[in-house]
Amino acid sequence: PICITGSYARGTILLANPNLKMGVFPIPNDTVETTTLLTGIDAALCVSAAATAPQKEAALAFLEFISRTENAQTFCDADGAPSCLTEVVYKDEGLAPVTAKMQSGPLWDWMGSFIPTTIVNEMYSVTQQYLLDKNTGGYLSGLQTVIVTGAEQAGL
Repeated sequence: PICITGSYARGTILLANPNLKMGVFPIPNDTVETTTLLTGIDAALCVSAAATAPQKEAALAFLEFISRTENAQTFCDADGAPSCLTEVVYKDEGLAPVTAKMQSGPLWDWMGSFIPTTIVNEMYSVTQQYLLDKNTGGYLSGLQTVIVTGAEQAGL
């Protein structure tokens, strides 16, 4: 079976299926050279613009801790997601196509890094509906509505 997901799901999938022989590849474009790898650093649970000064200080302390090479290596080994630190060695050969693309590029930052979460969540809903009914016109219209409405509400 094939599943479209991110490397972040690897650890959970293997916990549920420890004997699974899993391989991954970047979602392809027309050619290998024009395929852009979607990337991102998941720090969403530790950084917030609405945080208080002590919360921001704690978040920065956590980021400093997890970005130490030895801690990032431990996390990478346990979680299974590749690290953004070049010193961390990714040991799962099943993700070799992704880690190779990380080295060669091009890369694109995950939309959740610069689009408000409310818009991203609504886009997921519209996309899920498209996967159910295959209505391309409805999908494009729904995305347009979500993006415009969300941007207006966010003051963008």
